[in-house]
Amino acid sequence: MLSTVSWNWAISGNWFLEAKLADQETQENKFLACHDILEQDNPAAQAVDGIPILEWLSQDNYRDTPARMVETCLQAKSLDRGPIAGHTATNTSGGDTSYPLRFPFDPSKGIFYPGNNYNVYRDAENLSSWHNGWILSDGFGFNAFPREQANIGLTQFVGANHELKYGFDYQDTKWEGENARVPLLQGWGFDPTNPFGFLGAGTIADDTCATPFTRTGTSPIRGRTCYFTDHNSTFLTCEGNAPDGMPHRPTTVEHVNGEVVRTTGTCVGRGSGDSEVRNVGFYVRDRFTIGDHWTVNMGLRAETQEAWNDVRRQVIDDTYVDPRINITYDIKGDGALLLNASWGQYHAMLNQAWISGGDSNVPSMHDLWNGYEGHEVFLFCDPADIGTFDYLMAVGLTNYGCRVPQRRDSLHNGTVGAPLPGYNLSWELTTPGLMWDAVQAGVFDYDVQTYYKQEGILGLEWQFRPNWALDVKYIEWQLQDMMFSNNQLDHKGRNIGVTGNYHDLYDILVAFDDARAATWAAQGYDPAARPATLNREALEMADPAKNSFQGVQVQLNRRFADGWALYNNLAWASTDTTGAGAWWNNTNSTYLEAAHVVLNQQNIDSCQAGQTRPDRRTGRTPLYPEDCVARLTDWLGYPASMINRRGANGTYDREWIWNTFGFRTWRLGNQDLTLGGHLTFQTGTPWTTSSGAGYERPCGPRPPGIPESIPICLPVDVTDANANQRPGTSNTGVGFPLHPSGTEGRRTADEYTVNLTGAWGFPMGYRDVRGELRVEVLNATNQQRRRSWNSAGEVLPVRRFFQRPRQIRANFKIRF
Repeated sequence: MLSTVSWNWAISGNWFLEAKLADQETQENKFLACHDILEQDNPAAQAVDGIPILEWLSQDNYRDTPARMVETCLQAKSLDRGPIAGHTATNTSGGDTSYPLRFPFDPSKGIFYPGNNYNVYRDAENLSSWHNGWILSDGFGFNAFPREQANIGLTQFVGANHELKYGFDYQDTKWEGENARVPLLQGWGFDPTNPFGFLGAGTIADDTCATPFTRTGTSPIRGRTCYFTDHNSTFLTCEGNAPDGMPHRPTTVEHVNGEVVRTTGTCVGRGSGDSEVRNVGFYVRDRFTIGDHWTVNMGLRAETQEAWNDVRRQVIDDTYVDPRINITYDIKGDGALLLNASWGQYHAMLNQAWISGGDSNVPSMHDLWNGYEGHEVFLFCDPADIGTFDYLMAVGLTNYGCRVPQRRDSLHNGTVGAPLPGYNLSWELTTPGLMWDAVQAGVFDYDVQTYYKQEGILGLEWQFRPNWALDVKYIEWQLQDMMFSNNQLDHKGRNIGVTGNYHDLYDILVAFDDARAATWAAQGYDPAARPATLNREALEMADPAKNSFQGVQVQLNRRFADGWALYNNLAWASTDTTGAGAWWNNTNSTYLEAAHVVLNQQNIDSCQAGQTRPDRRTGRTPLYPEDCVARLTDWLGYPASMINRRGANGTYDREWIWNTFGFRTWRLGNQDLTLGGHLTFQTGTPWTTSSGAGYERPCGPRPPGIPESIPICLPVDVTDANANQRPGTSNTGVGFPLHPSGTEGRRTADEYTVNLTGAWGFPMGYRDVRGELRVEVLNATNQQRRRSWNSAGEVLPVRRFFQRPRQIRANFKIRF
């Protein structure tokens, strides 16, 4: 709902006032695939054989509204016999009940059996296709976005050719949410009949789910890594008991004398999920003409931008001034031929996704868990894994294994410590708020400036014939004060989410590295043997974070006599970036992420072997094999996340875009006929292949007698949410391109679309009532050529990304 009050007042002949007040309340109920609507009530479906379905969900801690959503989805699933029986996702009432259930509920198979949950199963064997549930990037549930706005403008007419304007702008936006997130399981070969969702899972058959430790890196058989991502881990929800046997104690946040004080507990605990951004601005604009040829617009805008997270911690407090100028020269003084130039600096109001809607892998700006930021990842252990880890623990090579999960299903079933296969090994833990622990400890000062754009435009506007108009523009812009939000190794050796400006990243990483070095030295270890040291010399040579654009737009239009019109637009563009996102939201970039991970020879050898070795299931090899040795040798010892990062923006860089639109209307007495067409052509986006490097987890020296081939590092504490020490990390690897984006002419296929329209207007025979019949043919040529590659250089065997197929639409309108 939007409420607006406006007031315009001509105070005098020289002063004019404009004022507006607005209040907007936007609510969003984000549904799962079942839309939270079931066309029948079926209490029996909520308790099959006396067992409540929600007891079998790994996400049974949701608040009432999200819980009802999941319950409704499960009700629909428990009665679903498929389209052949006359059922849909939201209507499973009636139908032909002689057909078998598609997803039968079977409590004996546990909560990971697809029929017993609404989780998402992602099939890595089949292009990461998903099954069973519904992926929502920032959770499902309730969101509200209240907004308050006030604008006041006062215009002063100084003279006939001189105008001043003074203004005040105020805007306050909030994000109030109660959300949850469906768990994600990934494996090879989705199998709805398997208790764990994937082919062969739970057995020791070749090519089935297993940990990476019970197979060699080059074995053509043995296991595939399968994992369960729980966005509702007990370390996040604070349900149940802590590892010490006492009830979980959530992290607390207090405001003491204007300071935010965090006291870490045994778990994080749920916060409000809310955030707020406020912007207050003042501006002045001076517009005047000089003679018959010059028009000048100059302006200055001063703003203060503030933002608060879920515990009312102020995360942004920034004040800045943006100058702007535009000059137009009328060559002949008649308005037919204009040259113009403009330059300006533009701050945007910070996207609230930075604060409360970020990536679950990088939950840095919230203090507490909001329902979807944060997760715990469990690797699947098969019977061989259980035996292997039992042996390693018995001989003292590791203090973790496949028998000590603190997962909700294990606690519920009383199977903690039992030698049962499943998603048992806690591998990663990502929790919100850990950056604030470092800030509170004084490791680095948090002071973020919001990013902004500096843009310049040169233009020519020429009405060279009565029916012809030409408009040419050269545009160039670049982001400044760019921000990052990624994973870094902190002072305690934890991989945590950090948000800041790139120009502060080096100092933050050095502070973390110095703190780790001091701790290492205090423990009496050899400084030369310290793992995960920061290559400061290499980081100093890294490109400054950049995102820039330059382009030329040519618009040539003509309106003909007799109902003709033709519009043409041709644009050329080039981007230059370090991979740090777009103007409107440059968050979650992997550029310089995990800067302690450096490229080593093993990474190069693995990359080289992968160029010719076919996948043992799909048989696919890279379409364009790379020479990894030649491409990467010069990068040895450099942080992997700075390799080949400078190049075109692979998301939105399209070198050429061409649009032509034309139509003609014929007048036939009291009827009219219009025929038109629209052609769009655009070149493909840059594409590159990539490889990856794994983390070297910082821990104590490898005990004597443990061979380097065993990727295990002591100590690991899987019972401490705040230590965040897991066998893995909050992000287990760093990907890097093998060549800069946009080089070597590598782009996805060009795309074009032809749309046709026709409209017939005629009188209806009653007063001035007229009818119109319109027919549209969208994608008339049925263009479906676009193909896509994955980062390994494989052409996908199916067209996952394509234009919509040819469609014919007709509609009828009545006008009176």
